[in-house]
Amino acid sequence: RMRSQVGIFDSCGKMLEDSILFREEQRIEAGLIENVSLRVGAPDQVAGGDFFGVEGVQVEMDGDGCGVTDAGGMCHFLARVGRHRVLLHHVCLGPAGRLLDNFVVAFGQANVTAVTADMRLWVYASRDDEEESWDEPLLV
Repeated sequence: RMRSQVGIFDSCGKMLEDSILFREEQRIEAGLIENVSLRVGAPDQVAGGDFFGVEGVQVEMDGDGCGVTDAGGMCHFLARVGRHRVLLHHVCLGPAGRLLDNFVVAFGQANVTAVTADMRLWVYASRDDEEESWDEPLLV
């Protein structure tokens, strides 16, 4: 395997930097890693197929921060091959965020996942309590 496709992990499964200095009797593991692209977008797409990305979504994988989506709604990171729990944090995803409980990173494949945000806009309109002339049309 190519060196760039193998990662070094601590006993908790967190990926370590390549330049780490090891301690005596330190337990480490080696595992395959792969590029991941996560895309978060708004639910309504225009007819032309344009994608409206959500910027500023914080991405966590197995409890560790992976990055934040850019202006196009994309976040790119390296992850260990296998199943993971991914949690997305953003106001448009609600107070609990969005959990991707069975997120699979496959070796040798394009790991691109698109997530649609649950954006909802609630509008409440009421008339002023003051008496007005209802004979004329109102501009609302």
